[in-house]
Amino acid sequence: MAQVLAEFLCPECERVFGNGYERCPFDGARLVNLGAGLAPGTVIDNRYTIKRLLGKGGMGSVYVGRQHSMDRDVAIKIMHHRADGNHASVQRFFWEVRAARRLQSPHTITVYDFGQTERASLYLVMELLKGTTLGHLLSVEQRVSQQMAMRVGMQICRSLEEAHSKGIIHRDLKPENIFLVHRNGANDFVKVLDFGVAKFLDPDGKSSLTQTGTVFGTPRYMSPEQANSEPVDARSDLYSLGIIMYEMLTGKVPFNDENALDLLYKQVHSKPKAVCEVAPFLGLDPKLGALVDRLLEKRREDRPQSAVDVREALEALSGELSGEGLDNEGTAEIPALPSDTAPSMPVIPGDRPVADTQQAVDAREFIRREMQTPSLGTKTNHDSVGIVGRHAESSAARAGLELGVRGPTGRLLVVTGEPGLGKERLCHWLASIAQKEANAVVAQGRRISTVGDDDMPEVRSALEQLLGVTLLERTAVAQALEDHPAFSDQLEVDLITALTDFLRPALTASAGTVDPRRLFSAVFRLLVRVSRIQPVVLDLGLLNRVAPATRAFIEYVVGALPLTQARLVILARVDTSSNPRQQALKAALDLVGWRGEAPSEILRHVAMRRLHGTEFRDFLQSLGKVYVSLVEYLDYLSGGVPASAAALVRQIESNPERLHVARKWNPISHRTPLEELPQELVDAAERLLDAALEKGGEDRHIRQVLRHAALIGYEIDVAFLEDCVAREEDAELLDAVEPAIDIMVRGGCMHDVANGERLRFDSGVLREILIARVRSPRAVKLLHEKVAGAIADLPAGDVTARALELAHHYRSAGDNKNSLHHHLVHARFARAELDPEEALSAYLEAHDVATELAAGGGDALAALREIGLALAKLHFDLGIYEKAAEAFQELLEQARGRGDELELAEAELGLAEVSDAMAEYGRAAELFRSAGERYQRSKRDLDAAWCELKRAGSLERRGSLAEAKAGYLAARQTFSRFKDIRGMAESHATVGMLALREGDASEAIRQLRRASDLYRTLDASLELGKTLYNLAVAATERRDLLMALDASNKALEIFDREDFRVGISQCLG
Repeated sequence: MAQVLAEFLCPECERVFGNGYERCPFDGARLVNLGAGLAPGTVIDNRYTIKRLLGKGGMGSVYVGRQHSMDRDVAIKIMHHRADGNHASVQRFFWEVRAARRLQSPHTITVYDFGQTERASLYLVMELLKGTTLGHLLSVEQRVSQQMAMRVGMQICRSLEEAHSKGIIHRDLKPENIFLVHRNGANDFVKVLDFGVAKFLDPDGKSSLTQTGTVFGTPRYMSPEQANSEPVDARSDLYSLGIIMYEMLTGKVPFNDENALDLLYKQVHSKPKAVCEVAPFLGLDPKLGALVDRLLEKRREDRPQSAVDVREALEALSGELSGEGLDNEGTAEIPALPSDTAPSMPVIPGDRPVADTQQAVDAREFIRREMQTPSLGTKTNHDSVGIVGRHAESSAARAGLELGVRGPTGRLLVVTGEPGLGKERLCHWLASIAQKEANAVVAQGRRISTVGDDDMPEVRSALEQLLGVTLLERTAVAQALEDHPAFSDQLEVDLITALTDFLRPALTASAGTVDPRRLFSAVFRLLVRVSRIQPVVLDLGLLNRVAPATRAFIEYVVGALPLTQARLVILARVDTSSNPRQQALKAALDLVGWRGEAPSEILRHVAMRRLHGTEFRDFLQSLGKVYVSLVEYLDYLSGGVPASAAALVRQIESNPERLHVARKWNPISHRTPLEELPQELVDAAERLLDAALEKGGEDRHIRQVLRHAALIGYEIDVAFLEDCVAREEDAELLDAVEPAIDIMVRGGCMHDVANGERLRFDSGVLREILIARVRSPRAVKLLHEKVAGAIADLPAGDVTARALELAHHYRSAGDNKNSLHHHLVHARFARAELDPEEALSAYLEAHDVATELAAGGGDALAALREIGLALAKLHFDLGIYEKAAEAFQELLEQARGRGDELELAEAELGLAEVSDAMAEYGRAAELFRSAGERYQRSKRDLDAAWCELKRAGSLERRGSLAEAKAGYLAARQTFSRFKDIRGMAESHATVGMLALREGDASEAIRQLRRASDLYRTLDASLELGKTLYNLAVAATERRDLLMALDASNKALEIFDREDFRVGISQCLG
């Protein structure tokens, strides 16, 4: 049976947790099982079979399922168990059913069925869509063309027209709820999803089924009346449509604050910037911009009054701009939609017909058709090929590219930097821009086997792609050159012959007979001719590795470009970290510097730098989910090199056991002395210091601050922090804050974010500055208190890292009670996540704080009990038996002092397990017996039975087999009486192994079979696999090889562990 992940709810704070938690880490309340998800193969209502999970939302989970009657795949939305018992959630579910069933528009998702599962969970069956959401498309492409934006807008209007006519308001229109599928030959056929927060209007136009003052929807796309909890109508959806149109056209939303309350305030009170003013370089049609601006009016009376009005306006504009009919939906050519399996970086040579090596004739026809070069005026999202941050480098590179493809003279664009900084990715991005926006033909040089030093393999392979002759023989190449449009006005036989000899050398030709300057001239003349028809971009790769003749050719081209009109760009890269004594690198660096001879308007040099701060965080975010607490670790290890950081992320993802190593390291912890920091971190901080000093910094304390500044931390409103401090009477603290912030700015430790009003800073950096500058302990404590409060108000992130940060700040502020609470939260999470080393470290810190709190008269008794027991068990789990024994003995003495029978039993049980692990079986058996008796006196019979089972195990290991068997059977009787299946299974398994040890294979088989049956009912894979393995051994002892083979095969299906396979193979042998 497949392992099913359950969810657990805290009845106190209503947080939901996954497997591994028995109590809430925040308040210690016992969790309630919400039930498990549906495993593949689960049948619903005898009509649908679950195939796989698609995703989870706030209301429910969505699965791919198979509908038996229609033999088709469908999407099945099943409400979470915690929603089933919530009247409002159930009511909203039926709203969605009611809304969707009433809508028949082809642009609204189709609902087939609804009902309840055997677990009484409500479900909804819908059509399964294949495509992508508009939100995903915009995250990749940033924006779309005007025509596509209007097509999508018209189709959304068609869906809304029907819904509004039936009194249904969507209320949650956003790009994630707009699904684009391939239909009618186009990739932008719209399906509007999720009427789960829809509101219904009664015949008088009044809303129903909504609580007063309740806000539903998504703040970035919410209408002012929604944000203000006022009644909504059809015009509220039109406001959301306006924001979607705004984002499609500009790549931005009108308001993008991270704080939801700030967003809601701006939706109600702030006027968005006009569409055409946001991106004036895009050349948006003013009429279209005016329509979108009207949709975003604050007063609904000032907006278009219906979806019909908006659609008709878009149709009229579309007809004017395209010259086609009013209804051009789905007919214009648009880019293919991205898919989850598509590469994030385009393959440059092969995605245009001109580079198709097998279709030379089609390539020439393509060039003849594309005689005009469009302006390179539109922007492309850097992130579409992984250009994250890098605004300075990408802007400089793009400027050089634009000058080259527009002419009249070309450009050499050289990208330099260390390996792993993304030089190749930047070149690919530039090539894709040239293709999409300037209709350029791109060819990429490849390093293949060379004939000699005079050969140019990179140039040859690039020309083959450019001409479409890669697979053609010499005669066909010559013919292709003669037919090429570049020679349509004048056929130069000598030039064609020279190019043919270069591309396909004659077999009788002798090496070294070709004049390099003549060959350079011939290739350059061809490039110039082609570039006059269509811009040409040649990517010749890494100059450190190209052939010497290729470098000489590039030097020739740069010298010749100022004398010729050509729309030609040559892309090249230089690795600057190789040994500078290598002749190849020296030549490449000479090329970049050009020894002062290159015309400045021809050579463009872009230096790639390492990523740090917000750019580094943005890069990590582009890789997927990364723990906040790992950012410092990754920045420190990778040194800001993107390729290294990506490799580290992959390594950590593939080796989860490394997480505790990463998350344990905290460079700004007040408990981490400078001399204990990794040397690499100190070196990196020294580099930051040098940069700060070069900018004019003179403060002597900048050194110790920057040594701790590995990266930028939480986002906090610095103005708010200053205001908090300014209200205090301590002028010394006030005088210190402003210079401290100034030091961080000059030292590169603060970065602007989107709105320019908030700064990212590392609170540890500020603390270190104040410790150095402020002599008043009270002032330092006050600042820590303010920082902790600011962090606590931030949106939820990595709970573990956040708890640790708060614990440190509260302790530095002298608030040991709050510090202890957050240390325990951190420790409980670490323990639940099966990270014993991290949990041990966390509980030790918590113990220090609890001891201080108790010494100061605070109430820390319950916490000290929890910490003591946790430390004892963690030491045992980590195999540190002496420490575990000391901890359990201390707990035992404390329990005796209090006379608490249950605490005594728990401490004796722990000591017994430690003794058993240390092979002190006699002492272990006695302690298990004593603990069991205490549990019995406390009316805890099941706990007593487990003690008896473990006592019997110690006796068996000591050699007292008869006593052990009696103990096993006695424990089994108790388990049977209380119907404890796990205990029954364990007792059958132990009796079976004891019988095998005594030579009674038949009894062993009988007991192990019973144990395996019980483990199956528990879905306990690990125990079941071990029992089947032991059953195979017992069957072999009885010479029942068929049973042994069957049990072995079943065990092999469960385990993927080498030791079990070796054991079973020996058994089978």
